[in-house]
Amino acid sequence: MENLQSIALDKNLAKLGDNLVNLIYSLALTLVSNCAQGKKVSDKILAKALQDAGLRRYLPKRLTTHDRGDAVEAILAYLWLNNRLDINEAAVFLSKYLSKESLKSKEIELFEASNAFKELLKLYLSKKQFLLLTNNFFD
Repeated sequence: MENLQSIALDKNLAKLGDNLVNLIYSLALTLVSNCAQGKKVSDKILAKALQDAGLRRYLPKRLTTHDRGDAVEAILAYLWLNNRLDINEAAVFLSKYLSKESLKSKEIELFEASNAFKELLKLYLSKKQFLLLTNNFFD
């Protein structure tokens, strides 16, 4: 059985998750702006989302911001690979937390995007069906 730490630290999942997260975020921004967007999500945004979602405590202490960003990417890739995350649903969900202002200001983007990803993590990691994947997910 896999637990959150082993999933979050899986570099192959993080590589896949990097593209997945950028796609979902770009789709969400496209929905918000009514104009096609192609944006990369910074590690700072994802690291803050990880912390704010209360998941940081399940990972080793000495992780860089990049490592914490990779952890979020790996978790979301794992969810997607296990048919627990739908790309379109995730994009629509994120778009509810974003505004056009996040395209104009790095500070607003950090606040809105990290909050959006925090809520996405909380939503998917609280689903009973996901927790059934592994009995000891949070161990």
